Order: sequence, then structure tokens, then C-alpha cells
Amino acid sequence: MNCNNTVQFIFYDNDPELDLKRKEQLAQTLLGQLRQRRDVEKAERAESSTTTHGSKSGIITLPGVLKTEINAKNIKTFLGFLGDRLRGKSITITVKVQDQEVTIIANSSQEVMELEKISQRLLNSLQGNKEDV
Repeated sequence: MNCNNTVQFIFYDNDPELDLKRKEQLAQTLLGQLRQRRDVEKAERAESSTTTHGSKSGIITLPGVLKTEINAKNIKTFLGFLGDRLRGKSITITVKVQDQEVTIIANSSQEVMELEKISQRLLNSLQGNKEDV
């Protein structure tokens, strides 16, 4: 697949009332649902590399954080699904298109859907604003 047509979303629940165990449970449930969707090309737990002075580097899984890759033509459908599942929650979402990214905190389904416009702008900027996806 052409990477210009792929949009990556990284997201997690911001609720300070939820303990880490509950965030993990919610993420696991949502991950299972995402992996069953045909509009999601890839869904996994987000990872981060760690390095500390004097030790070996490694990869750790970020608790409660999910990462998906979506074909640009499926963004609206995916965001509708995500907005429905996370309705009433405050979530942090990062949209990445190649090396460009934007992070927002969404507190409603409408704010989640704003990511469609943001994603489109990122895609257009990479394509020189010449064509719509």
C-alpha cells in the first residue's frame, strides 16, 4: 500500500478517575473490536523505546494506549466508530501522516470527527494541495 494514503491514530483515555488496570481493560476490549473492523488496516498497543543512562535500550508497551493505521478513504467511518465507543470520555488522539503529526484532546464525538478535517489537511499538505483523497 502507498504510505501516502495511510493515516495513523494513537489514542488513549484521559480520565484521571480510572486506574491503570481499568484503562488496560478498556484498551483491550477496544483493541479486539478494532482488529475485527475491515476499515482498520492495523491495530495494536502503542510502544515506546526506553533508554536509561548506563543500561540497554528496550521497547515497552504503553499502558492503555492504542495505535491504528487507517487507509485515508476510511477515516470518516473509523472516526465515527471511535467517537461512538469513547462517547462522553476525554481522549488524547495523535494523527500522524508520514512525518507530520497533530495531537488534540477530544471531549466529544464532534471533536473526534474534527480529526477528519485535520487528517485531510495533513494529507493535502504532503501532496502539495493538488488532489483530494
